[in-house]
Amino acid sequence: MKRHILLPRLGHLMPSSLVLSACAALATPQYSWQNPNLTWQEVEQRYPIDNGACTTAAYHAMGAPPQTMHPTESTVTHFDATTSSGENISGEASTTSGGGLGSVAEGMQQAQVQQQEIELEKQYQEGLHSVFAGCMAERGWLWQPVAR
Repeated sequence: MKRHILLPRLGHLMPSSLVLSACAALATPQYSWQNPNLTWQEVEQRYPIDNGACTTAAYHAMGAPPQTMHPTESTVTHFDATTSSGENISGEASTTSGGGLGSVAEGMQQAQVQQQEIELEKQYQEGLHSVFAGCMAERGWLWQPVAR
């Protein structure tokens, strides 16, 4: 009997893509962390501990995530309104933007900066995953497809 922990797949799906995603999910194998040296009860106890320790090790090894290079502007708007039933509603709404693009050259430069940020974030995430996976392997866990 295989002992494993299923990890949820995260993502945001548009309603029109649900059918395509469902079909792709059938063709895409699911993976989970498995430890053949442990009983099911040991897996349930050990996985959260090892997962937490390896997550900590990965963030410790990789340090802080890369910071964005372009400045952002923050705007806070205070509002106060009365509904038709006489209820008073008030609060704050804040927005953050990168400011205006200005000229085409500035827009192209901003796009290049954003592409560099995306690449840095990708490298950071790959590093986190690599350290995490190595740590889990050291603790006896295997990343394997789930038998259907």
